[in-house]
Amino acid sequence: MLDHDEIQEALNALKQADGNKTAAAEIMNMTRSRLRRLLVKAAAQPEPEDTDDLVDDLPDYQQVKKRLAGHNQRYITDFYKQRWLNLRVPHRPFLQFFIGDLHRDSPGHDDDQFEADMGLIRRAQEDFTCHAINMGDVLDNWPLGGKLGKKHHDSHLTRKEALSLVRGFMCEEGIDFAVHLLGNHDAWPGVDFETLLRQWTKAPIVDWAAYLTVTTDKGFRFRTFAAHDMPGSSINNPVAALSRRAKEEGECDLYVAAHRHKGGQGKDQNGYRGKTYSYLRVRGYKLADEYAWIKGHSEEAEGATGLAVINPLARTQDSVCRTFYDLEEGLDWARFLTSRAA
Repeated sequence: MLDHDEIQEALNALKQADGNKTAAAEIMNMTRSRLRRLLVKAAAQPEPEDTDDLVDDLPDYQQVKKRLAGHNQRYITDFYKQRWLNLRVPHRPFLQFFIGDLHRDSPGHDDDQFEADMGLIRRAQEDFTCHAINMGDVLDNWPLGGKLGKKHHDSHLTRKEALSLVRGFMCEEGIDFAVHLLGNHDAWPGVDFETLLRQWTKAPIVDWAAYLTVTTDKGFRFRTFAAHDMPGSSINNPVAALSRRAKEEGECDLYVAAHRHKGGQGKDQNGYRGKTYSYLRVRGYKLADEYAWIKGHSEEAEGATGLAVINPLARTQDSVCRTFYDLEEGLDWARFLTSRAA
């Protein structure tokens, strides 16, 4: 039986029973809890519009078709435009920082690692062309009700205090962001992050994933696909989903993901395409994770934020991009490449 038909029968049974839910459940030959769920669904359904009102004075078909075509074309253009970001840089080594899931209001947030990493990024910005990518999930943002509602009470911060941390991260840490990605926690109903972030940053805000194309003034081009996560998994290979994306799509040079609170790095050569792909998964800053503990997932010590050093002057494909969890070591490598090119 279709759900909407069953809902209507439940409403009829309730009317027949003069509003007595127990009697209505007996009429329907179901449990009272099942009846209650159907009535909740019925309350959430909008009243159907009158059919005569719907078909009366319909607008002109050709006008509607013309307006729809223009609207759809703008939507399609804007959809891809905001997901393909184009940047120009000088023809020398440049850096991309991938800041993992912050979960800034989590009681297990790694404050010391966060402060150290932000300091290193600020130092790097003084000497190199840098692009910082926020990989999403800036807060736990637990909903106030439902199954996950109790998680909200684990935090020792109020909502306003948590949002103050987000605004500070965007506006006061001194980080030059290329893009902010929205993760699954950012999309939960607790806070409308997209609206707030647009007030606090001029950097693009993109749902889940974005492409970055960086072109130097001498024509070198490097493409990065950064996503909060990608489809596919392997218990033995944390970058399996990234490698799968490269094999299927193959348009980019570097594939980066977050979300799973697990780190991983890797490379592939594809002889058919004549390309070398680099992979980086960042762990983020959430420690003492109750969910990971219960599920038996390991808690890793490295990879909260990852660094990719891209060298347009490289002699081989393999040395174009190198990734690091040790940000200081990555900066040393970038300094060496710059001094060698001088």
